[in-house]
Amino acid sequence: MNFDLDLETVEWVFGVYDDIVKQLKSKGFARVRLVDLGGRHIELSKRVEEWFNSSKSSLTQTEPGYGGMRSVGYASQSCRKEFEVRLKNDEKKVAPSSGNLSFDRALIEAYQMYSRAFRHIVRRIEIDLKLNKNTLTSLVKRSEDAPSTLHSIRMCKYLKCGESTVCPTHTDVGFLTLIPYASVPGLECQTLDGEWVKVEETRDENSDAVLIVGNTMEFVTGIPATPHRVVHTDGTRTSVSFHTYARPDAKIESLKGGGESEKEQPIIFVRDLYDRKRTKNRVIKNVLPKSSKNNSDCVDVSVLLKKFLVL
Repeated sequence: MNFDLDLETVEWVFGVYDDIVKQLKSKGFARVRLVDLGGRHIELSKRVEEWFNSSKSSLTQTEPGYGGMRSVGYASQSCRKEFEVRLKNDEKKVAPSSGNLSFDRALIEAYQMYSRAFRHIVRRIEIDLKLNKNTLTSLVKRSEDAPSTLHSIRMCKYLKCGESTVCPTHTDVGFLTLIPYASVPGLECQTLDGEWVKVEETRDENSDAVLIVGNTMEFVTGIPATPHRVVHTDGTRTSVSFHTYARPDAKIESLKGGGESEKEQPIIFVRDLYDRKRTKNRVIKNVLPKSSKNNSDCVDVSVLLKKFLVL
């Protein structure tokens, strides 16, 4: 059954995303409702947990990025396991494949649902910021000759590892990140006032996901990127997030007339922004004390984030 045709009307008529810009400008992140009548996210969440516990995870290949985009695939760290995928250009195959056809199918269907929500969110932001139609939409639409989709689904399994902050404070380099609430709380977002909010523990009945701003979106619109982290101490926690990006070959212009400093050009290629942010990320990781790299409670890095840190 094809739900997309009906959901186009549902999302717009009922104003699902009407207050997103207001939330982003007042809080620094937005709570949103996923219109997922097909239960695609729920199905994917079940498959993710099963896959991480299977032997196929360690056999997954890495798919290289293009145009400055990060590579995707399986990675294992001390505090988490991660599996990130894009879709092939025709959006009929997962790159890289999970090695499980049912899981791949769930990834494709969930991707289509997340992508549809993202398109509508971007259009709503264009309207609320009084931008010309396609000002933002054209930036996040992949080129026809691109080998894969721009956007990706990232799945993480956080482990009990002796650290309370299993994913340190950071901002995302991309455009927007859509994060459905996980069944086990842990995600925290920092407001524009510097307050940390446990977004899953304080969730309401009107939302089932949080939307955060990436550095590319900040450069283009002036809406600040969202510092966030994952704090978890007991057992394991599994999460799914949809990461969106601007085309690496696109030129973007800052609505602020400049970037994070007066030395930054107001117009830049997206791929150069990605390279610059990752370089700063490496620099600050070397500057911070070793004890603070895995535990953001040891040092307040929120100020440094605005200048340096991007994952």
